[in-house]
Amino acid sequence: MLAATLGAAPASLAPVLAELTASDLVHHAESSRSVFLFRHALIQEATYLALLRAERRDLHGRAARAIETAAAGRLPEVAAILGRHYATAENADRAAYYLELAGDHANDAFANDEAIASFREALAVTERAGDEMAAAAVQLQAKLANVLWRTARHDEARAAFRAALRLANAGPRPLDPVLRAHLHTRLGRLEMVEPRYAEAAAAFDAAEVLLGADAGRAGATDDSAADQWLELMIDGRASLHLWCFEPDLARAVLEQARPILEARGTPARKTTFYRFWTLQRLMRNRLRVDDEDLANLRASVAAAEHTGEDRDKDVGYATDFLGWALLLRGDLAAAAEELTKALTMAERIGETLLRDLALSSLTLTAMRRHEHSDGARPAPAGVRGVKGGRGEL
Repeated sequence: MLAATLGAAPASLAPVLAELTASDLVHHAESSRSVFLFRHALIQEATYLALLRAERRDLHGRAARAIETAAAGRLPEVAAILGRHYATAENADRAAYYLELAGDHANDAFANDEAIASFREALAVTERAGDEMAAAAVQLQAKLANVLWRTARHDEARAAFRAALRLANAGPRPLDPVLRAHLHTRLGRLEMVEPRYAEAAAAFDAAEVLLGADAGRAGATDDSAADQWLELMIDGRASLHLWCFEPDLARAVLEQARPILEARGTPARKTTFYRFWTLQRLMRNRLRVDDEDLANLRASVAAAEHTGEDRDKDVGYATDFLGWALLLRGDLAAAAEELTKALTMAERIGETLLRDLALSSLTLTAMRRHEHSDGARPAPAGVRGVKGGRGEL
């Protein structure tokens, strides 16, 4: 690795390393004779600071290329290191690429704090690069906002979404309207969590204007616009009506979305539709759960299994809602089983809202089981709010 960084033959390094070792400036690592460490961090720092900026930039670039070659089959694992080397080498494109890859890799593993740190490092690179990396910065702000939302840092998530929208709308040529509509919809869904219903409605209105009238028509040809329209209608407007306990209005919105959903809906949109359709029925039926409701919720869980990168999150919320419906139905053993699954998944992926919902329903389930065993009259399970994320309930 050192030879590749310096562009030298490995054999030529042996006498130099021997001299450095004899002078006690560096020493062999205990784990391997082929690994060398500075004897003290201050020696490393003094040596590094003695280099000219151009020398540092060149060596960081060389080190990055050497690591890329050595780790060609596992680049996501070393992406954070590569991104930092390229950032110091002032190669903004490669730095942002690898730091975003590091954030994605951490996000996939639900290492939320690591993902946040990598996305923020990547954003610092794009800010230094200016307007030429505005599109990359929009994408990074959106990814950062989603992880912050997952971990209940709502103010920071809102700020990230708004920063993304400012960048997307800036300049003489704003970015793709479907992308901007998506950002407005996500921001609106986050506003509901606070709850800030007027702000949420305004965000949804802005998204609808950007999508245009054709996005929700059966003959629309743009799949991305159709999917975004479904998110706006199902996860956005229908969700808002349910938040406000307006089941009739929610049902009307869901009925409007149904033809497009059946023709072009993704598993992610279907899993949310089934849950919201069930919730408006429960509101209208005084929380009485019937076989049709349970069938719809099991269909929601089945659809969530195929939602791609958000699969674990979607399955967790769908399973949690099924458990809550079973609790309402009085099937306490089955409810506890589903809710425990949801709680286990929430703790694994760091989804704070899902954890809270599952714990609250498990507590109610335990109380009702205790009341049954004592012969007392069971307390009602109660109504749950519609929450943020992918339209969670």
